[in-house]
Amino acid sequence: MSPHCCEVKRLQFFFHIEAAEIEVVRIMETVYNHLVEMVIAVGINEVTGLSAAEPQPPPLFHHENKLFCTAFDTQILAAISNHVAVFPLDAEPHDPNYPPQTDRTRCPKYDADTQRNKRNIYKTWTTSKGHSRTPGRRKHTKNYSGSLHGRSSSFCMFDFAHQAAASKSLSLKAADLPLNAETLQSIVTICFPDGAYVKDEEQSSSVHYLVLTDVTGDHSYAICVTLYQAYTATKFSIKIMFQCLEDDRWQCSRYYDRGEGRGLDHVIYVPLCLVTISKQPYFTVLHDCLSKLAEHLKSDEEEWKSILKEFTLHLTSVPIPPCVALSISFQLLQEIDIEVTSTEYPGIMASDFPLYLAFLHLTLDDIILLLTAILTEQRLVFLSAHQSLLVLVCQVGKSLQHLIYPFKWLHPYVPLLSWNLIELVEAPGTYIMGCHSRHQHLIEKVEGLVTVDLDIGEVKVCPSLNVPAMPSAPVKVFTVAIHQARRHIDWLTSSRATVFTYQSYRTKQNEHCRNVNKLIQMACIELMSNLFREVFLHTNKEKRFFHKEQFLEGLDTADKPFYEMVLQTDLFGEFLKGLLSPSHSGCRRSQTLSTLSTQISFVSERSESKVLSLPPFVYGLNHLYVDNCLLEVDKVLKSDTTADIRGACAYLRGVYLASQNKRTQALEAFCEVESYNSRLFPLRFVADILSSLSDDEKKAVYGSFMYQQSVLLKEAEHFQKDQTNMEQTIIMELSEIPEADIDQQGFTELVQLLFDLIPDREATNRLFDALTLGERTVVDPYTFEEFYKSWKENQLMLQQVKIPADLLDPEEILLKVSDMCKCSCGTGRLALTPKRLFFLHGGSRKYREVIQLHDIKHVSITQQRSLLKPISALKIVHNDDKVKSFTATLKGDSLEWRHLLNEMWAGRLLAREMQNPNTLDKAAQNVLLMNAFIQSGRSEFANHNGYELEEVESLSFFYQERCCKLNLAPEMKFLHHDLDPSGPMQERTGVMTILYTAGLYRGSTTQDCEPCLWCGLENGKLLIYNAINWTLEIQLTLSSEKLTCLVAVQDKVWVGSADGNIYTVKRRTKSTSQTLSNHDDTVMDFTTVDNDRTIAMEIPNQPGSRVQLDCFLITAQNEIWLGVGQLGQIVIYYGDTLEQKHLIHMGRHSITNMVLASDQIWVGSEEGHLFVYSSFSHKLEMTFYAHKDSITALCTAADRYVMASSGKRDGTVSMWRTNSTFV
Repeated sequence: MSPHCCEVKRLQFFFHIEAAEIEVVRIMETVYNHLVEMVIAVGINEVTGLSAAEPQPPPLFHHENKLFCTAFDTQILAAISNHVAVFPLDAEPHDPNYPPQTDRTRCPKYDADTQRNKRNIYKTWTTSKGHSRTPGRRKHTKNYSGSLHGRSSSFCMFDFAHQAAASKSLSLKAADLPLNAETLQSIVTICFPDGAYVKDEEQSSSVHYLVLTDVTGDHSYAICVTLYQAYTATKFSIKIMFQCLEDDRWQCSRYYDRGEGRGLDHVIYVPLCLVTISKQPYFTVLHDCLSKLAEHLKSDEEEWKSILKEFTLHLTSVPIPPCVALSISFQLLQEIDIEVTSTEYPGIMASDFPLYLAFLHLTLDDIILLLTAILTEQRLVFLSAHQSLLVLVCQVGKSLQHLIYPFKWLHPYVPLLSWNLIELVEAPGTYIMGCHSRHQHLIEKVEGLVTVDLDIGEVKVCPSLNVPAMPSAPVKVFTVAIHQARRHIDWLTSSRATVFTYQSYRTKQNEHCRNVNKLIQMACIELMSNLFREVFLHTNKEKRFFHKEQFLEGLDTADKPFYEMVLQTDLFGEFLKGLLSPSHSGCRRSQTLSTLSTQISFVSERSESKVLSLPPFVYGLNHLYVDNCLLEVDKVLKSDTTADIRGACAYLRGVYLASQNKRTQALEAFCEVESYNSRLFPLRFVADILSSLSDDEKKAVYGSFMYQQSVLLKEAEHFQKDQTNMEQTIIMELSEIPEADIDQQGFTELVQLLFDLIPDREATNRLFDALTLGERTVVDPYTFEEFYKSWKENQLMLQQVKIPADLLDPEEILLKVSDMCKCSCGTGRLALTPKRLFFLHGGSRKYREVIQLHDIKHVSITQQRSLLKPISALKIVHNDDKVKSFTATLKGDSLEWRHLLNEMWAGRLLAREMQNPNTLDKAAQNVLLMNAFIQSGRSEFANHNGYELEEVESLSFFYQERCCKLNLAPEMKFLHHDLDPSGPMQERTGVMTILYTAGLYRGSTTQDCEPCLWCGLENGKLLIYNAINWTLEIQLTLSSEKLTCLVAVQDKVWVGSADGNIYTVKRRTKSTSQTLSNHDDTVMDFTTVDNDRTIAMEIPNQPGSRVQLDCFLITAQNEIWLGVGQLGQIVIYYGDTLEQKHLIHMGRHSITNMVLASDQIWVGSEEGHLFVYSSFSHKLEMTFYAHKDSITALCTAADRYVMASSGKRDGTVSMWRTNSTFV
């Protein structure tokens, strides 16, 4: 066995099925519903160098030194979650010491003295445990000519082209981080929406916000703090002879002196953007956290990695409180106290940012116009010179249930567009977007927009739009409520006592913000209630029906245009769906128009909620942190008797216990939550816990008194069962990538083992040649790792996309999902399946079929005009000229998508023509392999880097096949099926002989042996297929030499071989019976005469007669047809007189065999053609190209089908329909 095969055998796998089965259990498991998902650092350092961005954004300012008015490429410097820390530019990207793994028995006791000396413990712990980075298992050592990576005490030199290419790849495994690779790479751009510039003087830190949308339409919220660090920049110079030449490139290195620059060096300030990602819009809390982190990094730049890891691990361990009655307070970096509160109303997402910002920048009339535009689903674009303001105001207007609750925004939502994505505003459909006001001149060119200018406080409606007026009665009540709220805000401000410490000021400020937000939310909920309360009166919940006409008839004439437009929107449709769902309790009919407004004047400062103070967090003692959190929760449980607070504490107790893998105790805590406040019960999380229990644990839980008494626990069990059928994919990963080069045999075994592919040696060989560029005999481990990683990333992304089952055919799967793009039907994503192309509408999770693949006429790349410049777009033309072409601006991915679509389109057509579903499966497999090949080729570590789009054409097997058969398409309708006997084998081999046998019956009616197709191969193997479903039943190895002929004799099949033996196989059991060894040379053919008496013909070694007879047959007209291959002739004789009747000249074609099917003679040739002659008129009725090699054998199946086999270069068996009248 080769060492590569041994390497394959040593590969170990683990499956993410149950938490108890994971081999490595981390001390710090994920805390459910935690404050921060991950932290990312994006910027420039001495490793990235100063590489000018391509293309350059429009100039923002002018400077006499080009260095300071050039935008530079940025890269991800760090990406850290609660269980992995990745520094992509390091030699070993994954930090093996994160999170710190500790031994509980050797940890110092965590007492009050420890708390007073937290920093000392941290330093002692990191020193004793070797917290510093250790060398990795291997390093990437790919060399690039002209690049210098050595570090000196003064500066580093870089190959800028190499670094620019490297920035496109992030060395992360697919399942390592909460965000997928697409979202991570998009952060690199949107962290610096107008480009990353270096400064000539020190800058203060700045904050802006982002909203990220993943492939499922879910949102994550990013808070970004940009700080500037001192570096030195030196002009890159080359010494030629005695002359020093300078160019436009710059070298940079860290500058620690803080004194004057040396010589021609420039002291520059390089941007570093720190980003926290959260599932909840805690903008204010995370703003404070990041500001403190930036302060620490400025004062301790050398230890930035350690500080960042400690910061991330702490925030990912802080849970979000489940209700407003309980707040959570924690001490960040042992210095400042941070308080996290929950939402005021169930169903509304938490909001700690000021909702009144929109009311400060816009008049009340503009606010009402803005709400009308949102409810009628207009295209909205927000403009401001302050990027942080854009996201906050957009977030107020969007449906994260702040102003339009209970409606939800279902459309694309991009509150901050970077300069190179401005053309997205040209997309059709509905959206909310925001951009810097410097792009206003471009926005004004787009028709049909509602523009919100926050700098001048104005909402502009395009004249071509018809935005109706909101009904006047609810507007008047809303106006009164807002005026009263403003007066109340003034009263709250004037009556608040003065505070003299910063911490007290922040506490009071946050409390004031919460109270103001509550007033605004109450007014907006009242407005929505007054607008749509009557909808409930016209619904029939049992029939799930809404009487739209009755509802409109009861409205005032002036109000009808507003409701007619709103009732057609997706927002209202989703609201109505929730209203008519069985779980919806409905609206209170007795509520009057002025109920809420009269209550606003009596709102006072909210009584302070209970604050749970979490213990100090010490990096390295994180396992004790959870234990101490549980102690603090238990203290509150014992001291407080309020139902809401006890329910919240029980919830937190369950969350912490689950993070320690104490699942049964966590379930007990959540059952306690149900007894206090059922609204706090985390149904989905409990369902996940139940699914992770072992069989013994499930038996104990389901038999317990707790389970018998809990209604929600049983509901979670049913929820978990419902989800099981939807999510049965098992994620399988390599625990170790092979370190040695992989030869072709080892590569084939690895690919089929890891990727669960259809056995296809040729596809694997094509992939091997493409990865090696056809120049090497092995695949290096780096290339294989990148290919495997790309495959897994695509699989994980596809698992996140949930297309409704009624839209897909059985077993139809997703193959590829695009990045967010602008299409003919709006902004969203493309999704490819083996049968069709879908459009996933951004934000709404709605799916629209773009085109069936068999309806595609052709796919091309075109140039489409945009606001900035012409951009590359994918164009799909329909077969029906009346159907408008579909375009998608996929930019750099357009060529990739053209390759994938062409391959799947060709496979779909060939599968239909051949009536072979296996062809469709293989084409889908090819598309997956091509996608992984292209994605991995974008990594600098892959051997095919830079050649991926050229070499991928060699993988487009079915597209090339389709192009070859386009001229023969009319004849393809007679092809019934296609088999590939060489598929399960490592090498392609020829099919030398074939035989069709009908079913066998026991008695008169009972069939105990189905019809079969027998294939004798050149390598001595016999393959037997079920002739009903065309599946392989068995493979027998009979000889070491080729099998030459087959004949059915009663309940056996006789098999002739080139080794001179005749083998008999029982038809019922498919087992060998006996071997006849009476021949000294090749057994060439059989025939049966006189009641199944068998005669075998033997061809001697010496040359035969002058004219070699290749085949013959006798027709029903008593004619003898003789095939003379070397002359290319068919000679027809009278059967009774043996006189020549007719002579058919075949031209240059050499005859190999003939078969009689009904009244037609089918003739095969060495060139792979089939000729069909009439047995009556002797005329040629049809000719077509059947195989790429010689046709080795022909047989018939009850005169309904003719089957043809081919030689080694083709190696397939085709089945053709017979017809006496070809058209």
